[in-house]
Amino acid sequence: MVILSLDITSESFEINSYDGNYEKKTAYRKGSSQKDILLATKWNFFRHGDNHSYVGGNVAYGEDCRNNLIISKYRYNRLANVRNAFILAEKDYVEISPISDISNAINKGEKSLSNKEIKYNIPRTVFERENLTEKDLEELQKETGQIYGVELSEISMFNSEKINNRLYYLKGIDGKEYVLKFMGRNKKRAELLPKITQSIVNYFPLNFRRKDNGNFTFNVGDELYGLEEFVSGSHQKLRNLKYFSLLGSHMGLLHNHFSNFSSRNNWIEDVLAPTGSSTSESNLISCYFDLAADKTQNTVLLSELEKIIEKDLDNQVSSFPRALIHGDLNNSNLIWQENNPKIVDSETIKYANRLNEFESSLLFGGNMTKPRYIKNSLKVMTCSYNQSSEAPLSNEEIKVLPFLLRFALLRNFVIRKIRRGVNDKYYLGEVMENLRIIEEDSR
Repeated sequence: MVILSLDITSESFEINSYDGNYEKKTAYRKGSSQKDILLATKWNFFRHGDNHSYVGGNVAYGEDCRNNLIISKYRYNRLANVRNAFILAEKDYVEISPISDISNAINKGEKSLSNKEIKYNIPRTVFERENLTEKDLEELQKETGQIYGVELSEISMFNSEKINNRLYYLKGIDGKEYVLKFMGRNKKRAELLPKITQSIVNYFPLNFRRKDNGNFTFNVGDELYGLEEFVSGSHQKLRNLKYFSLLGSHMGLLHNHFSNFSSRNNWIEDVLAPTGSSTSESNLISCYFDLAADKTQNTVLLSELEKIIEKDLDNQVSSFPRALIHGDLNNSNLIWQENNPKIVDSETIKYANRLNEFESSLLFGGNMTKPRYIKNSLKVMTCSYNQSSEAPLSNEEIKVLPFLLRFALLRNFVIRKIRRGVNDKYYLGEVMENLRIIEEDSR
């Protein structure tokens, strides 16, 4: 049963215990004797996992919240144990309804947000990852050497133009090279990932264990860091059909190894489960709202998104088996030694639908780059994947993949162009061309 709390005096709004899979639509109308709240003139957008909010102040989530979208004129908003809900909190009316009724959410939400000025806030987890605390390099070099029992002569930061992405190059007095990298803040996850990668021969760099307790990571404040070998080779290959065939084959073999590990350790799903689904209704609806803010520019993209919504993408994707995947096999995370890749980024490993593995592989040439789809690459990659995989993709999975790629293009456009405010006059045309090619390939 839903528990709703409104405090007009303090302009706060709270909902507890609602699940749109079971609860029906409910509504509350403010009595005529109650004081009006101050209407928000500027709105904030926040994303936390796959919870999205457009609010006149702040929002907080407690306990188990997922796949929610809230539009609220209240300054202080809190959700606890709320799932699969669309929430509209106007000055005199509150509606809570299942988010699966997407047309209802779009119709009411678009009207409420029409002509509103919205400040897009970077998700907290993303902001923290991109703005790690600055380190004293000499102290970091000394501590790393002591913890892992290596004598180091040199330390420097990779990608100095991206100073906040704390990734360090180290060199030992014996000439050996190392990489020190941020592994997150979750100790259980940070220790599990190296165990997975070290169980797989050849695909990942060697991770070093601490000399004092055998763990892989150590704390710098509340941040966890781990040491691995520096891998040399050709950083990128030309993204042509030969490349996609080769990568598809290696992806299938990698998934075989992942499957063997997870079958022996069935508890890892709880540790590596993602915080939400990229294709959830809340993601779809929030992308629609952001694109609709400028219909004159984004008419084609809105039309494309409507087709994806009609496809019921999230239910289709979630009907397929989940598995251990890497999650970001784009070209810049692969260092090639002849035709064999070393995967230098393992922090994205998760337990999710394996179709998600194809998004970055097919669309991205590198980290932070704009997506670009290569004609016929989907067919080539899925064919080579099925030849090497012990569990080939089903026909149903292959039919869904084009829609997954198309939504990934739309979502990336919304994040990059609208929410991050990147000024790129060519981007809209490039996305439309990518969508056209994918549609041609899927006929």
